Amino acid sequence: MLFRILSNDVIHGFNIPVAGLTTEFDPGSTREVWIQAPNKPGKYLIQCLNYCGIGHAQMKAWLVVGEKT
Repeated sequence: MLFRILSNDVIHGFNIPVAGLTTEFDPGSTREVWIQAPNKPGKYLIQCLNYCGIGHAQMKAWLVVGEKT
């Protein structure tokens, strides 16, 4: 699975604990990272690890893995 991530303001830290992925990306640049999606269906946390401002605590997303069809 490919993630293409970018920032338009400050340095952010992109983390998907279940995939063992942690990376940083700078403002104005795009970073591409590949992960092996978990085999088990579920909802997995994606978070920012670098304090990036007042909204940092709300910078969460979810990687949703469904059943194989």
